[in-house]
Amino acid sequence: MLICTPGRLLQHMDETSYFYASDLQMLILDEADRILDMGFADTMNAIIENLPKKRQTLLFSATQTKSVKDLARLSLKDPEYVWVHEKAKFSTPATLDQNYVVCELQQKVNMLYSFLRTHLKKKSIVFFASCKEVQYLFRVFCKLQPGLPVLALHGKQQQMKRMEVYTCFVRKKAAVLFATDIAARGLDFPAVNWVIQFDCPEDANTYIHRVGRTARYKEGGEALLVLLPSEEKGMVEQLAQRKVPISEIKINPEKLTDIQKRMQAFLAQDQELKEKAQRCFVSYLRSVYLMKNKEVFNVFKLPLAEYALSLGLAMAPRVRFLQRVRKQLCANEAASGTDHLEEPEQNGNTLTLVNEETVEKCGTNFSGKTSANKTKEKQRRKETEECSASSGSAEESGGEEKRKFCS
Repeated sequence: MLICTPGRLLQHMDETSYFYASDLQMLILDEADRILDMGFADTMNAIIENLPKKRQTLLFSATQTKSVKDLARLSLKDPEYVWVHEKAKFSTPATLDQNYVVCELQQKVNMLYSFLRTHLKKKSIVFFASCKEVQYLFRVFCKLQPGLPVLALHGKQQQMKRMEVYTCFVRKKAAVLFATDIAARGLDFPAVNWVIQFDCPEDANTYIHRVGRTARYKEGGEALLVLLPSEEKGMVEQLAQRKVPISEIKINPEKLTDIQKRMQAFLAQDQELKEKAQRCFVSYLRSVYLMKNKEVFNVFKLPLAEYALSLGLAMAPRVRFLQRVRKQLCANEAASGTDHLEEPEQNGNTLTLVNEETVEKCGTNFSGKTSANKTKEKQRRKETEECSASSGSAEESGGEEKRKFCS
C-alpha cells in the first residue's frame, strides 16, 4: 500500500528509476472532488497516464463529484455511485446541532471573544477566510487571554509547525484553534465540541467539510455559522438545497463584551501588530471580492470604516485593488454613455449616484490621484491656441482685452 500526495507521486514516477506502477490493482482518491478540480488537473492527468488501464478505482468525499469529464479522465467504466446519506433526510449527521447567527461585520470580533469566554471548557475550531486573518486575530486573542489556550493553523506555516499545532490541539481537553480551510478536510480532530465559521464559506460544500470536523462517528457536536446581513439569504438557500438543517439564533447585545479599546491599545504599543491588522483588513476584503457567488458576497456593501475600528485600527487602510476596481467601473460607465455612475463613498459603506459631470471626481476618489477630464483639457488647449493666434494678428486693436480674456 502506498499513501501519497499527487505531486510527490508524480515526482517519483518521473525521477525514481526503480519506481513501477504497472502492477497497480487499486487506485483510491480521497477528497476526490478537490483532487480532480483544476488545481490538480495536470498532475492527475500525468499520473493516470502512467497507471494500468485494468484497475479498480475508488473515489471518496463528503461532497462527491458527478462530473462526466472527471469520471472520463479516470477511465471509469460503468461507475457505481454509493451515497451514505442517499435515503437520509439530511446530508449532515443527525448528532450535529447546526445554527447560524446574523451579525454586523464590526461586531464579529466582539461576538467571537464573548463566545469563547462563555465556553471555557470546550474544544472549538474557528474557521477564517484567509491566513492573514488567522495570523492577526491569533496574536490579538493571545494578548486578550480569553481564558483557554489559543492555537493557529494555516497554510503559511511549515509542515513541522502544522504537525506540532495539530498534536498540541488534539492533546488538550479545552482549547480553541483558529484555522483556514486547510483544516477543513483530511484531518481528524477527536472530541471537538464546536465548529464556528467566523467567515461565510464559499459554498455549501465548503460548509459541509468544515462542520465535518465535529460530530464524527456517532459523537455529538455543534456548529455555528456567522453571517452578515447581506450573506444570509443566499447562503441559507444554498444550505437548504443541499439538505442541511440549520436554524437561526439571535445574539443578546447585552452579553457582548466590547474589546475594541483594548485592541486599539495593543496596536498603539506594537507597530508590527498594527501592520498585521492592516494586512488582515485588506486580506478579508480581497477574499470577499474573489468569491464567485456575487449574490452572497458583495465587497461594496461592507462598512469599511467600522470594520477597521473593530480590528483596533484608527482608520481604514488604503485598499489599492478596490480602488482600481472602482476606477474601472467608473471608466466603464463613462464609456458606455450612461447618465449616472455608481461611485462609492469614501468609507465604502454605500454606492452613490453621480452624473457624468463628476467623472473627473471619480478618478480622484478611486485612485487617490487627480485625473484631468479629457474634454476640459481639449478645451483649454483650444483656448490657448486661439489666444496665441489672436495676440499676433490683433495686437494693435484690442490686444490688451484679448490678453485679459485669455489669461
